[in-house]
Amino acid sequence: MKTKRFLLVGITLAAFATGASAVSLTMLPVTNAGGAYHVADLTDDGQYVVATADNAGVADGIMVFKVSDQTTVLYQNDLKYQGRGIASAPGGLALAGANGNNANLGIAYNQGPVYAGYLLTSTGVASESMVSSQHAMSLDPATGNGWLVGARIHGAEPKSPNGLAWKITNGTVDLTAAWEKAGMSGGAATNTGLNCVSNNGIAIGTDKGAPSSKDRAVYADVANNGNVTFVPYTATSTGKGQGNGISAGGLYATGYQIPNVTYSNDGLHTFRWQVGAAASEELMPAGGDDPNRVQQSNGFDVADNGTVVGFTYNGISGNGQSFSGYRATVWLPGSTEGVLLQDMLYVNGIDLSAWKYLERCVAVTADGQTIAGRGVLLNGSYRAFVATIPEPATMVLLAVGSLLVLRRRR
Repeated sequence: MKTKRFLLVGITLAAFATGASAVSLTMLPVTNAGGAYHVADLTDDGQYVVATADNAGVADGIMVFKVSDQTTVLYQNDLKYQGRGIASAPGGLALAGANGNNANLGIAYNQGPVYAGYLLTSTGVASESMVSSQHAMSLDPATGNGWLVGARIHGAEPKSPNGLAWKITNGTVDLTAAWEKAGMSGGAATNTGLNCVSNNGIAIGTDKGAPSSKDRAVYADVANNGNVTFVPYTATSTGKGQGNGISAGGLYATGYQIPNVTYSNDGLHTFRWQVGAAASEELMPAGGDDPNRVQQSNGFDVADNGTVVGFTYNGISGNGQSFSGYRATVWLPGSTEGVLLQDMLYVNGIDLSAWKYLERCVAVTADGQTIAGRGVLLNGSYRAFVATIPEPATMVLLAVGSLLVLRRRR
C-alpha cells in the first residue's frame, strides 16, 4: 500500500494477516478533544488507518487507528505534523507524513516505545526552500523494502521541484536520493511531483511543464532510473490531468484526466491505466455522464485487480436519483461506470442510518476488498470509515444487479 508524504515513524505492533469477506462498515471515533480529522490511508491488510487531526481547520497532529477494536494506536498532538500514509513493516507500522512548517518540511522522525529523534531528508542546501507535499511510500510488508517518493524545490522564484525517490531497505531510508529528475523537458520550465509509488518502484505523479504548461499525469520506473513519461491518454482526453495512485504491485494507476470540451463539459474524469498499456481507460461518474449538468469523477487509489476508489461530484445514485456534491465511488474491474459505495453497502444490508452520506474513498487495499474514506454524519460533521466489500465478481452481482432492480421498481 502507498502512503502520502514524508514523515517516517516506527511503531511496534503485532502484524495481522487478513482477507476481507463479510460486507461491513466501521465508523472510526473522534479522539482528540472536540476535533475532526481527515483520513489519509490504510495498511494493505486493512487493519490500521492514519489520519491528520484537524481543529478549527488547522492540522494539529497524527492519528492512527486500529480498525478491529476502534482504538487509537497513536495520537501525536503536535501542530507541526500531518499523517498522510501508513504501511505494514516487519515488527510494526511505518508512517509517512510531513512537517507543517514550510521551513522544516521534509523532516522525518522515528517514534517507537521510546522517542528516537529526527532524520533530515533534505540536503541542507541554502537554495532548497522545502520538500513539497504529496509524497508517498510503499513497502513490501514481508521484507520492509520499498520506496519513498516526492519532490524537492530548488532555486529562486519561480521554484520548480524535481521529482525524487529514496530507496528503503529493511525499513531504513537511504537519505541519498536514488532518483531525481526535473521533469519532461528539464530546466526551470518544468516541475514534477511524484504522488504515489508501488512496492517495485513504479511511481506516478504530475508534471506541470511543457507543452503549454499543462498539468499532466506522468509515471517513472524509479527503481531502474527511468525517465518521466506521460501516462497514456484516454480516447477523449485533452492530455491535462494528474496521477494520484498506483497499486501495490505496480499493475494499475489512477487519477484524473480532463475531457475534451467537444465531448464533455465536465471538469475531470477518472482514468484507470493498466501499466504498460497503450491507452488509459476513462471511468465515468456514478450513474453515467449526463450532458445537461457538470459532473466530475476522480480516482485516488487503485487495487492490483483494477478496483479504483475516489469520488463522484454531481451524479446519480443507485435508485436513479440525482445528487449534488461529492459521493464516495468505486469503479469495479471490467466496468467503467462508477457505483456509489453507500449503494453497494445498502443493498448488502449495512445500516447507514447514522450517515448523511459517504463523501469520498481515499485508499484501497491491494486485493480491492477494504476501502478507507470519510463521510458526513447526520449532524454535518465528518467522520472516517473503513468498509469491506466482497470479491469484485460477487459485488457486481450483488450491488449492480440489485441497483438495477431498485431502478425498475421506481
